[in-house]
Amino acid sequence: QSPTRAPTYEPTPQPTGASDITLQLTCTDDDGTDCDDIQTPKHQCSDGDGLSILQFTYVGEGCDQSMNTQDGDTCKDENGGPPSNRAIQVRCDDTKGNVLYDDEVNVGDEFEVTGNNGRDLPQTLRCTMSNMDDDGVFQTVTINTGGDVDLFLKDKYGSLRLEACDDQDCTVPITYFYEITNTGETDLTVTDLDTVRDGANPVSIVGLVPDTGLPPGGSTVAEEQDILDVCVDVTIVTISDVDGVSPDGATVDADDSYTLSVSGNTRRPTQSPTRAPTYEPTPQPTGASDITLQLTCTDDDGTDCDDIQTPKHQCSDGDGLSILQFTYVGEGCDQSMNTQDGDTCKDENGGPPSNRAIQVRCDDTKGNVLYDDEVNVGDEFEVTGNNGRDLPQTLRCTMSNMDDDGVFQTVTINTGGDVDLFLKDKYGSLRLEACDDQDCTVPITYFYEITNTGETDLTVTDLDTVRDGANPVSIVGLVPDTGLPPGGSTVAEEQDILDVCVDVTIVTISDVDGVSPDGATVDADDSYTLSVSGNTRRPTQSPTRAP
Repeated sequence: QSPTRAPTYEPTPQPTGASDITLQLTCTDDDGTDCDDIQTPKHQCSDGDGLSILQFTYVGEGCDQSMNTQDGDTCKDENGGPPSNRAIQVRCDDTKGNVLYDDEVNVGDEFEVTGNNGRDLPQTLRCTMSNMDDDGVFQTVTINTGGDVDLFLKDKYGSLRLEACDDQDCTVPITYFYEITNTGETDLTVTDLDTVRDGANPVSIVGLVPDTGLPPGGSTVAEEQDILDVCVDVTIVTISDVDGVSPDGATVDADDSYTLSVSGNTRRPTQSPTRAPTYEPTPQPTGASDITLQLTCTDDDGTDCDDIQTPKHQCSDGDGLSILQFTYVGEGCDQSMNTQDGDTCKDENGGPPSNRAIQVRCDDTKGNVLYDDEVNVGDEFEVTGNNGRDLPQTLRCTMSNMDDDGVFQTVTINTGGDVDLFLKDKYGSLRLEACDDQDCTVPITYFYEITNTGETDLTVTDLDTVRDGANPVSIVGLVPDTGLPPGGSTVAEEQDILDVCVDVTIVTISDVDGVSPDGATVDADDSYTLSVSGNTRRPTQSPTRAP
């Protein structure tokens, strides 16, 4: 690379007409019900009538992991209990030798047990888990299936978890719809469609897009099938991003998200193993306990965080500038990204380090020092004009070691206001964050409103938050009042800083736990999705050294 020479390549072409794209993500079940409105089925299978079909999942667990409310010695482990790492044989009968199911299963497999010839299941169902040669039994489970004894969806009997009974089923087929629309003035080709679910790695589903070529105003809808378990408490966040390109090479993108919350555990059995417990079950309150959580977010002016406007990126409007704010990023001249031409960046002695502090000194090229201090990677600093005056036409910043006897990088930037200068421009190790009153960072506050909607006093025991799939963090220390009477509320406030000059979607999921004086526990969750389309001006990759 030879500094100061004009680049020998063309910048990213701009379209002759504006290009743009939108993405709308929705989700419904087969009946057209919004996924966030799907109702949980009645958990109780035992209503006095007989049952003809039961569906189980084999989970490969011992009798001590049972969870149901049927009494009696209904589960027995032998030979170390059922294995979780290999196939076993499951055989279910009516205790009189009439076999209703007999097949090989692995952990996670589902199977159905049906009555003979369409008749009801017997009063007692016995299932035996053994090795493949039937010469060693791991577990025997007996379950009352006559319809007159407690039997609930998601009950566990040793290795068997109940998933469905007759027409009551926890699993619902759902479809995510990704509607992509060309809202620009040029043709577009959809080049990618990524989806991220619950913070997992992005997965490309562009193969589901039926038509990747879109004229102005044209739309296409990709459909993604999934199965939803509506008998468990869960919040599922899907974030999707679409990319497109116009015939003249201009790229566009858009994103959207969909949050699906299920309050499926409408009946929570106490941990009552199928062998009678030697301890007291979880006490139930004399009056019903309940709690709600509402998560919102605003800036200091009360604007919803999802509605905060991106500032004008252009700092250079012909007038002088008096304040510039930079972040030191510790990168070489080849990582510059701006549209100022000329000899503006020079690396020496291997370029600036990214693992230790350096000295930054900025002047007006005539020796008048405007900034001189130690910084580390990620530190922000301000350069201001002398005595409140405008900055000079040319600003020179030198990055050196702490003794000023070795220079790593020298950057010169036109700050006179008449040459391109944009927020998020990079000049070697310096990234521009703010100019005068234009700033990319906005202080925001997340509000967690917790309300006791039950009939008993509650104590808030925990408040967890998960942001963008990271590990949960307890912020219960921010709750101003953890003791709530019926109808009482409290609001925890969490401060943060939002960069509104980058394209980003931030998903926050929170969960609150509470306990009543008689020991009954309750919980609730909520989520907040914040999308910023901040990159309204995207500089081409124009390093300050020519390639």
